[in-house]
Amino acid sequence: MRRLIAAAGVFAACTFFVPSSPAQAGGGCHGSGQSSGDGTTVELAMNCMNPRVLRAAEGTAVTFINRDQVVHNLFGDGWGVEELPFEKTYTREFVKGTHVFSCTLHPGMVGAIVVGDGIGAPIANVTPVRQVAASTTTEANDTASDRLPLGLAIGAAAGVAASAGVRRLRAQSPAA
Repeated sequence: MRRLIAAAGVFAACTFFVPSSPAQAGGGCHGSGQSSGDGTTVELAMNCMNPRVLRAAEGTAVTFINRDQVVHNLFGDGWGVEELPFEKTYTREFVKGTHVFSCTLHPGMVGAIVVGDGIGAPIANVTPVRQVAASTTTEANDTASDRLPLGLAIGAAAGVAASAGVRRLRAQSPAA
């Protein structure tokens, strides 16, 4: 009984020291950025892509700028940049189609560029387009370790979905 009371006291004491604002580290979008917009710029701010979906005209260069004081990276379909420090930019032109991208350092920090009507060649047939300009030091090497955090996040989500599906099937099946 004493252990239970002690544990309840520690729990109650800890609740007084919980920060009142959400943590700004880790993954996901913690801010209230735009969900979509037209233009040529995507800002990485408050661990969000802003806008998360950018519509751009064909032949337009898109610029990514890091407004957070932490380093982000960007990886998409056949392109990437390993480090995008605070206030640095990365600019590239995208072919017609829909191009998803993410910061693999912060799972849940994702976005998409929709060029033209968004219908383009299948990803398997997309060839990299020219890099317009970059203020970062290196283009990313496409290695499995670069995508590890995103892979872990996707795997975790799939595991949770599978577990929920199994529980639902068990609940619906007649008792043996």
